[in-house]
Amino acid sequence: MAAPYLITLQQVQRSDATAINENDESGHDSGLEDDWSDTTSIDEEALRPVESNGRLYHSYHAGRYPFPNDKKEHDQHELLFQLLDRRLHLAPIEAPRRVLDIGTGTGAWAINCADVYPCAAVLGIDLSPIQPAWVPPNCSFLVDDFLDSIENENIDLFHARGLTGSIPDLPKFVDSAYKSCAEGGWLEISDWVLHFDNENSIFCSWWKKMEEAAKKDGRSFQAPLEYCKNLEKSGFVNVAEHRYMIPMYETGDPKVDRYVEWMIRNWSKGLEGFSLELMTKLGMSKDEVQKLCALVLLELNKMKISGHWERYIVIGQKPENNFSDAETLIGP
Repeated sequence: MAAPYLITLQQVQRSDATAINENDESGHDSGLEDDWSDTTSIDEEALRPVESNGRLYHSYHAGRYPFPNDKKEHDQHELLFQLLDRRLHLAPIEAPRRVLDIGTGTGAWAINCADVYPCAAVLGIDLSPIQPAWVPPNCSFLVDDFLDSIENENIDLFHARGLTGSIPDLPKFVDSAYKSCAEGGWLEISDWVLHFDNENSIFCSWWKKMEEAAKKDGRSFQAPLEYCKNLEKSGFVNVAEHRYMIPMYETGDPKVDRYVEWMIRNWSKGLEGFSLELMTKLGMSKDEVQKLCALVLLELNKMKISGHWERYIVIGQKPENNFSDAETLIGP
């Protein structure tokens, strides 16, 4: 078994400094949101979740995101705050004015971002209307398919995470993000990839079935491995890849094991919902999927699987007019 680790290949310090708008005592520049407010209302019926295999899924553009949006999925985001020492992002930007959060989910990241940057206009986009009604005045949400709604927005910080399996055309998505960013603006995109040291575990068998189901559905869980290459190809500079590895087994290191336990707890909450919609498309029954998930959870909770989760976080900056090729930095 590999040596225990929780490795950060590169850390970028984030400044909490924010600029205060001299024209608004509250620090909020409401004018930044004007061109985001011109949206089309969606029929209320289209916002009601649909039930499948006993779980609730978004109904607007049904099927684009194959995972549930019910209460069992709402606790998945907190892990990343802990993993990054409660930093919102790794992109080295101190006072963004326009922030876009793609696949915002519960809106937790967007709300926190609006609190930290009171001068910024923060917009979260998601297919599901599961965000809270009470949010900071500089934060708003849009129910829409991000594949249809991003481009030419002059974004200073374009944030996207948890989209694995939801982006049918990664190069097109990154190109759109590039066009959406202001000069000097940053894209930060991140997701998990699973690695196994051997293929004898039930968890590994489950993951192979999930990859097979995703492929048949026109999706890929390996997209994070291509993030760096696609950012560079689209024209981003200062591209850097940050990887956080969490083992699937107990290490004896209290700090590492805390993350292992946290990860297992989060997977325990979301595994069934993550599996049902895709695996039933392979011809498995709901009962078969639930039994397989139960076996996976039993194995996970023993904390002895030889493998690890790896979080890929890739950042890139849209060049300013005075940038030159000599200034481009390539991350590890």
